[in-house]
Amino acid sequence: MRIENLQNENRKYAKSIENFHVLEYVQDASVSPMNAMNEYFMSKMHVRRRQVVIDIDKDHSAVIQAGAMNIILYAVMKVI
Repeated sequence: MRIENLQNENRKYAKSIENFHVLEYVQDASVSPMNAMNEYFMSKMHVRRRQVVIDIDKDHSAVIQAGAMNIILYAVMKVI
């Protein structure tokens, strides 16, 4: 199965290796009022949401497991 319409003006493939593709969201359209300030500053620091897209066909396969991918967040504090 191949889905052709994943890329648009808001999301692009950032990097591809064989059948693995990193889909990067240039602009996130799902911002709520509760997290709008965080999303604004994340966009100014060029922090973007990403997803991994795996093409699976008769020549390519993948093994995945729950919890295999983690998000690492860093907090930056200014000491006065």
